[in-house]
This record gives sequence, structure tokens and C-alpha cells, in this order.
Amino acid sequence: MPARTHWTHLLLIFRNPNLRLKLLRLHYSKMQNSEKFNKMLQIAQNRKIHVESLEITSNSESMDLNTLIPLQYLDTGILQKLNFSHRVDRITDIKTILEKIVGSEQFQRNPMIECEGKIIFRYRQTLSFILKPSKVTFHLRWLAALHFAKMIKNFFQREGGGDLMQSTVLEKFHFHASDVDDFPAGTLIAKHFKRPDFFKAKGIPANIRFQKIQENQFWRIEINHRLITLEKVDHFY
Repeated sequence: MPARTHWTHLLLIFRNPNLRLKLLRLHYSKMQNSEKFNKMLQIAQNRKIHVESLEITSNSESMDLNTLIPLQYLDTGILQKLNFSHRVDRITDIKTILEKIVGSEQFQRNPMIECEGKIIFRYRQTLSFILKPSKVTFHLRWLAALHFAKMIKNFFQREGGGDLMQSTVLEKFHFHASDVDDFPAGTLIAKHFKRPDFFKAKGIPANIRFQKIQENQFWRIEINHRLITLEKVDHFY
């Protein structure tokens, strides 16, 4: 089917006022496809689209936030589940993607939407995540120790404002590393907990530190065997 005919048929479908979709699955093989689909949705818009479950997969060689634009064309309060898989250029792009999802009208109206997905890095490692209201759980499966250490360094790094700890939207992170060989909990504590901006509170275990965000708001950082937790709290005692 010629490309123009293909898009014309899609336009007719999405203009149907009775369209009700249990599942909308979008698979982008290249960035141009997401741009064309978004333009088609914009043209078709005489109303929001009824979609209960949305799957977005991108095989693009670099991050393309256009793949998330379809969220704004969906009828709010209808979407129940979002599954998202995307490649990133840099580890710090994870923050951009997650904040884009959480900040969408869909999540603002219904923060209980089930959201999970995969982040794919240039070195072919995959980071799975589950997103709930302001809370992200990362599953670091089959991740090489070297790449894991690099990832944690970027999450803790303050310069550039691109890391997760600079987020004003996300408030809690779990890093599960059940499949990481030789999980370096001791090394991470020894290295990162020496930072002058990480402080220890009286009576709190040695594997926990705090970092001040602003008056009466702190990050609580806890490193255990195969689990790292970062959480915003309003006290450190």
C-alpha cells in the first residue's frame, strides 16, 4: 500500500467519532514516523480519542520525545495503562522521559495509571521501570557492574541538573539489582557517602545519608544489599 494511502486510511479511522480502543499499539521504526503520526492525530482532532491501554515502542537510534505526544490527544480519565519502551542517548535522559510522562495531562488527571517500560542504552543494556505517583522503581536486570556504577554516579551527580535527584516532580526511587553480579553496595557507600553534601543523622544506621534540598526538605539515601532507595522527606530524624 502506498505510504500516502496508508496515512489517509489511518486519518479516516481516527476521525471516526465512535472509535473506542481497548489497546493502541504504536511502534516507531524511525523518528519521521512519530512526526507523521502526530501530525495525522492533529488533523484528525475534532475530539479526544478513547483509549484504555497505550503501548509505545521506538526503535529510533536516539531519544525522540515526539513519541509521547499522542498522550495529549487521548480522552483524559480513560487511559488505564501505559507501556513505554525507548532508547536514550545519555543516562540523564531518563529524568526527561519520566518527567514528561508524569507531567502529562493524563497523569495529572489520573495518577493511578499503570505505567511500566524499558529504557535502552547505547551499550545495549536495558533498564526496566515501574512508575507510580511520583515513585519510580527501576529493575536493573543483567546490568554489568561497570555500567551500573556509571548509572549511579549520574543519578547522584549534581552538576548539570540532569540527574534524577534534581527532579522537582519525582519523589521516590527504588533501584533493584537482583541480577547484577557483585553488587557493589559497600563500594557505593564508601565512595558516595563521603560527599560533603551527604550528612549522617544521629541514631540513623550507617547505610543511610541525607542531602538537603531546601528548608525542611531532604533526600534520604539508603544503600542495602542489592537495593538502593532515594526518597524525599521533610525531616532527617
